[in-house]
Amino acid sequence: MNLTAAYNRRQWPGSEQLTKEMRKITHVPVQTWNGWDTDWFTSWLLQWGWLRKGFLLFILFITVLLTIACFTPCLIATIRKLAGQVTYQQMMILYKPEGTEAQSP
Repeated sequence: MNLTAAYNRRQWPGSEQLTKEMRKITHVPVQTWNGWDTDWFTSWLLQWGWLRKGFLLFILFITVLLTIACFTPCLIATIRKLAGQVTYQQMMILYKPEGTEAQSP
């Protein structure tokens, strides 16, 4: 018999039963990953493979179009701002304040 177990039994009566109950409560079974289950998404469609694939491709196509429609204004604004900054910088390079020729020695 282990001295620690004997000490625990002497110190705290019923500690073994308590430990067994705690292990029952805290036991978590091993969880496994089975991947994505997409059947719920197309289960209401007819069970023809080409129809399901076509439907999913159609949804993908619509999603891409909506994404392009959302990002196009941002892209246009960015290009306009960049062109404006480049034009401003080029103008500042060519700018000469009035009276600078008179101040030359």
